[in-house]
Amino acid sequence: GREIIGAAQFRRRVAQLSNASVIGFGELFFDIDAVENKALRDSTVGLRGGAQVTAPRTTYSLSAVVDRRDLRDRKWEERAGMEAALERRNATGGSVFAALSAFSVNNRQTDDLDGSATFWQIGVRQGFGGRGIIGISAFGEVRNVEAGFEGYISYGLLLFGQYNARFGLEISPELSWSRRDFTDSNPIFTGNPDEDRWEASLRIEKSDLFIAGGFSPFVEAEYERVDSGISAFSYTETAVRVGLNRQF
Repeated sequence: GREIIGAAQFRRRVAQLSNASVIGFGELFFDIDAVENKALRDSTVGLRGGAQVTAPRTTYSLSAVVDRRDLRDRKWEERAGMEAALERRNATGGSVFAALSAFSVNNRQTDDLDGSATFWQIGVRQGFGGRGIIGISAFGEVRNVEAGFEGYISYGLLLFGQYNARFGLEISPELSWSRRDFTDSNPIFTGNPDEDRWEASLRIEKSDLFIAGGFSPFVEAEYERVDSGISAFSYTETAVRVGLNRQF
């Protein structure tokens, strides 16, 4: 099938402080699965708007977000919330960063899935050799809904990097582990629904090659393994994507 991922962001300086710039921004983003099998279609479209303050060593931002998710060509979920982010940089190419998002969730198919979702992440990253970045972060999510067996707390660790290699190749590996603890057991299934998830990905982009007016080709391989206390929910999945990317 085909997956279309993109974003268009508009930025404008709205104020200049003594040692910082205030930038207003707006963004349209989307992630659309354009597959032939209707049962597998999963698409998200949203808007984001806010302000970012950038100083020589610190950047922080605050924004409002609304988005809509469609499953199998039917309206599934609408969210509205706020996002905040902070990054503090040092003189050696390293930084500490953190992000927090909180959403109100409205499910269009059943009130049992209405509720709230909160996401957080905190980590460090370090540049090396003038050509790469390596980092680690902890992250988590809390989802509260009317149906307790659909609510959960998850937490995990992410290792990530990026390296600008020879021949214009931009190499970006990721490795993560996460744990999801559900609020209640599902009455339909027997067993503990809690799960561990392992994910690994490798993306290689030819960033100095431009096709059809500025698109760069890339290939991405992904591996995912989920171990659940309910065997029906345990699975292993691999995927390979080949596509074109353009930043403007």
